[in-house]
Amino acid sequence: MSDLVFEQKIDLPYLYTAGAVQRAALIGLREGRLVASVGGGFVSVPASPFAPDGTHLRETRELPAEGVLEAVTVAHHRPGAPAFGLVRIDGASHALLHHLQDGAQGLSVGSRVRPRARVGVMEAGPVQERRSPAVRGFAHVGIIVPELETAATLFRDRLGVEVQGPEEEPELGLRILWVRAGDVLLEFVAPAREDSRAAAAVARGETGVHHVALEVDGLDELLSELVAAGVPIRDTTPRAGSHGSRVSFLDPSASGGALIELMEHPRD
Repeated sequence: MSDLVFEQKIDLPYLYTAGAVQRAALIGLREGRLVASVGGGFVSVPASPFAPDGTHLRETRELPAEGVLEAVTVAHHRPGAPAFGLVRIDGASHALLHHLQDGAQGLSVGSRVRPRARVGVMEAGPVQERRSPAVRGFAHVGIIVPELETAATLFRDRLGVEVQGPEEEPELGLRILWVRAGDVLLEFVAPAREDSRAAAAVARGETGVHHVALEVDGLDELLSELVAAGVPIRDTTPRAGSHGSRVSFLDPSASGGALIELMEHPRD
């Protein structure tokens, strides 16, 4: 009978694609959100198509990106003695093993932690105290025009509102007119040189409302946080603005199409 037994290798090539819940979870990670799969009383993070008992998890739910450390251990036998912990994300039905970003120092069972995703790794670190909001308020609406005299005549002589300028900004190659209507400040920008950004915009026919500016505190720190969060930014290093300010423009895709300027003025 042994002569009738033989081995044969058969290759069955196939492609594996993420299902609906896993696809939603991956898209969520890309956008900085934590998405769980849900069904039969189970809430799984990371999203899985099946629960431990085989229940098919067909629905998804966004969960807060924080949780509780239920157990912690240090792998002293591995280089660098990395620390690992069982973390139960708020709202999840079970804990999962995570690498602890900064080791076990300062962490104990019951510590609040926040997941941080990297390519191929899900880490957890202690919840940091949130700093005060960086945005102080609305600064102005920027409007590009080929010249300032028309706007100055309209707002000062016809509408009777406060007009300041024109002001020369030779380093920027701009002339600026400020118009204050109640609590709203309008910044009319005209080119003073042909090599300025405003001149290029006028040449492209891009006159009119150009951007919305927000006054912020701690511009450098805010930009670092936005870059770390994957927010697209035109000026990762602030550049000089008017009146001694420092400014940075976000990419329009960050807001769905509008150009946003972050502006920080020196404090007295």
